[in-house]
Amino acid sequence: MPLRLIAVAAMIAVAVICCKPSKRVNLDSIERLNSTPGTLGLFSYPYYNSIYALAGGGAVAAWLRREGSFLPVMYRYAGSDAAVFGAEAYLSPEPFRQTVSIVPTIVAGGDDLYAVWQARQPTRGDKFVLFSRSRDRGATWSEEQPLNIGTGAFVPTIATASDGRIYVAWADERAGRRAVRFDRSLDGGATWLPEDVQISEAGRRLEAISVAIASDGGNRVLVVWDQSARGGRSIVATASADGGATWTAPVQVDDGSTGPSPASPAVVFAGGTPIVAWSAGSVAISRGVDAFGQVWGDVSRDGGTTWGKDVLIHETKGGALPTLQLTSDGSRAHVIFNAGPATGGTKIYVSSTDATPAWQADHVPKPISRSEGNFLHPRMAEDRRGMMFAVWEEDARRIHFTHSVDDATGGTTVTWSEDDEIVYEVEDPQNTEAHYPQVAAADGAAYVMWEVWGSLKGQLKTFVDIERKTRPADLYVRRVTVAR
Repeated sequence: MPLRLIAVAAMIAVAVICCKPSKRVNLDSIERLNSTPGTLGLFSYPYYNSIYALAGGGAVAAWLRREGSFLPVMYRYAGSDAAVFGAEAYLSPEPFRQTVSIVPTIVAGGDDLYAVWQARQPTRGDKFVLFSRSRDRGATWSEEQPLNIGTGAFVPTIATASDGRIYVAWADERAGRRAVRFDRSLDGGATWLPEDVQISEAGRRLEAISVAIASDGGNRVLVVWDQSARGGRSIVATASADGGATWTAPVQVDDGSTGPSPASPAVVFAGGTPIVAWSAGSVAISRGVDAFGQVWGDVSRDGGTTWGKDVLIHETKGGALPTLQLTSDGSRAHVIFNAGPATGGTKIYVSSTDATPAWQADHVPKPISRSEGNFLHPRMAEDRRGMMFAVWEEDARRIHFTHSVDDATGGTTVTWSEDDEIVYEVEDPQNTEAHYPQVAAADGAAYVMWEVWGSLKGQLKTFVDIERKTRPADLYVRRVTVAR
């Protein structure tokens, strides 16, 4: 049977089974975003797709479409709360369609939307950071432009201000080892620096891995990254108080006493203060050291020049490495993560804090999942009125959704619903998997997006098949509204 027919059959076999939602929650119909079944492009780590909810209603989604050996970026636009998503279109016009593109990120800056992503030309290995702008809420996009000088850029990260300032950073290997490079626009993406600049230290043994960026909405910018060196890994940061014109010397954020290597830092501004969170853990049991998973946080009182004492936000003895996301509503920071024994029985936790002081004893993480299971890959969003939404996957079978009930806009206490909803469940878990949910929210409406992977069972006959055949996959979205 041809691969396309197998993909269609696998997707038909998926049934949507939803528990009865609470009286406050309304689940709209499910919509597949990729027009041709089975053509969603997969990558080797989570969150290589993006969704953004529009103020006043609607959303924009971007994802990777598999076209032979290439993965161009596609998008669809929904213009209002009631509208379904429009026709699928390329975010990657020529000449960057014949690339392996990953991690399109959509953010707002004033009245415009901006998108950045990495595109790699597989025949030469050249890697670019691409930027595109929409001036009509995501309905159409400008021709994208490369931001990096050279061909060694990895996944970019972006921060914006309401006056049109755009800040972009990424890891770049043009000098051999991966360094952190930066570019900026002060006019909504119309013009950029003559050449991107290196903001990390140079050194043969220094290599930047995960890069994150945040802005206070004005001139202050902070970039953090996970840096490997001969002595192990560390979390490093550099700050700018003049919109990226000049930068402080990179400094180590973590105290170096966390034991396992810190990884995957995230950064936000809350109350004008930069806050960083990261995960750490050990999965091997050797030399008498047990496996454990941790979530850490730190805060800077001087805009990122110096950092305080690390705060252990959560630890699980015998636990796996958590996956976390850090967000901010302007005055508070919120971190969501999964935690529990490596053998199973995890929960989803959230800890909210302001910056005075951050991550102290009264900010103990609280579980928002009302049971425990094989819970992974949590994500969170907040609308402009203060309601928070969270999603996660369970056992590659179900996509969970929950929300806050207090619409809190001040303080550090967030009250979450006593129930969570199943927005999606696969009927045939032996041949179909649900993964990597994301959520975007605006004005009381949340858009939940997730991937559904089909099976290659029966298709892999030889070792050549393993190299040539890819599993069919689709991307789905569901609008969820919560009555206040």
